[in-house]
Amino acid sequence: MFLEERIIKEKDGPAHLVHYCRNCKSKEIETIQTCKKCGSHDIANPLDFYDLKSKGYNDTYGTIQNYKERKVKIYKCDLCGKEFDGLKTDNYLSYADGEFERCNYKCFSDSEEVDYQNYQLPLDLCEECKSKLRTHLAIKLIDFTRDKNIQKIIKEYIDKKVIEQERGEER
Repeated sequence: MFLEERIIKEKDGPAHLVHYCRNCKSKEIETIQTCKKCGSHDIANPLDFYDLKSKGYNDTYGTIQNYKERKVKIYKCDLCGKEFDGLKTDNYLSYADGEFERCNYKCFSDSEEVDYQNYQLPLDLCEECKSKLRTHLAIKLIDFTRDKNIQKIIKEYIDKKVIEQERGEER
């Protein structure tokens, strides 16, 4: 079920390295190598071999990650109640060559060469519930193709043909 549109922050590109204060771990450093937060002059270079060798490198210090805002559509899963991004998870299952996929076939690079069958789901399902449904369908498909079931279908077909032939001869 559709809940709302939200604006979220997501990472925009890789994090980049910056100088930081060895004392308080602040990244607010002036070019005269003084920490703006605590006034220390003990400024570390994130690529300083001394820090890497002696203390072990901790990537939370000396890195800055840029973020950008993005509009998302938030849905609530009709089965488990978990919220999910409706732009990342569509309401389709696709089938081709004996296998179910969790999204619309148009997302696949070989969609022109393979005969995919799309099934639009009547409910809004999160990725986890769609995965469970996909597994359930795969098990049902395997059960259908088991020898015992195929033998039953063959017997039903033969019995039907025998009955049709008997009716045809009686006329």
